[in-house]
Amino acid sequence: MLPDFLLSVPFLNKLESVRLDDEDLSVEQLPQLLKLSGAKEVYWRLNSRIVGPDGTYIRAKGEGDEVIVKTPLKVKSIPWSFGKLNERALVSLVQDLIPSGEGESYLNPSPWPRGSLKPGEVIEERREEKEELQNSLSVNTRYFNPDFVFLNPLFVEVSKEPANSPFICVELKQAFCFVSSSPIETSFENGRVKVEGKGVLMVKGDNWREVKPYKLSWDLSNPLVRLDFKPKYNVSLYRLEPASIVPFFLDYAQGELTLALVNLSESPVISTVYITARITEAEIVDESEKVVPEFDRVRIPFRRWGIHVLKLKVRRLIEQYLRKRII
Repeated sequence: MLPDFLLSVPFLNKLESVRLDDEDLSVEQLPQLLKLSGAKEVYWRLNSRIVGPDGTYIRAKGEGDEVIVKTPLKVKSIPWSFGKLNERALVSLVQDLIPSGEGESYLNPSPWPRGSLKPGEVIEERREEKEELQNSLSVNTRYFNPDFVFLNPLFVEVSKEPANSPFICVELKQAFCFVSSSPIETSFENGRVKVEGKGVLMVKGDNWREVKPYKLSWDLSNPLVRLDFKPKYNVSLYRLEPASIVPFFLDYAQGELTLALVNLSESPVISTVYITARITEAEIVDESEKVVPEFDRVRIPFRRWGIHVLKLKVRRLIEQYLRKRII
């Protein structure tokens, strides 16, 4: 049985060994998660090579000749949601990278645009659009046999059955997407979808890729961060490109920033991480690979559905450069 931490921040705790059951193989990203945990011995009922959607594989000891298994063994809903980033680390990062004085301000923790706010923008007055959230919704989609698109641990799954998830998109001609910060209970009958949850937002679009419900769910989990100081310059702390790259862990101390990122896309991408800082060193921790930074940014290749943990050593920019970044 998988320990709980493996589905949240797998690289913070190291596993010597783990024994899997069939239910564990319903976790799509199981091979990557076990690799990140450093598991040395993996056991299952069959001697096997277990392959994830990104191509990562692990070997499991068991009975018989080796078989090849692709996750998920069975498609199912695994209630899971993006957590809240470490606010204390975000505050420390702002303090170290942007000169400030007395006052109050707010940080947009999202590394992408959020309403009228720029990615990672620091503002003097709270300026966050209030979404129309409800705890229950019932919508007649008029769809007979739609696809249900939902969030499993660090993966976007598609099924013919409704699911309990922080977002679920009912998709056929168009996508009806229901989004929350925590798992939503969903039922579907005769074209009508009913959802119940805590603060649910409904968005329509051509498909889930256009709507990007994972970003909306992430935003609901990560409200604006209040700062007990006022930065001298209105700048963007950080941003991530492209839109499929999502942070699920952030820590910062003494000039070292750790970011865990996932590519929620069926396609490989080259991601660019921008920081309002001088990046002096960069490393992809899970691959023990040094990366050459490009002053204030670093480019990282991601496989489809790939996960990477980055460590960046950063220094404050001189004010001449900071002034050029005012937004």
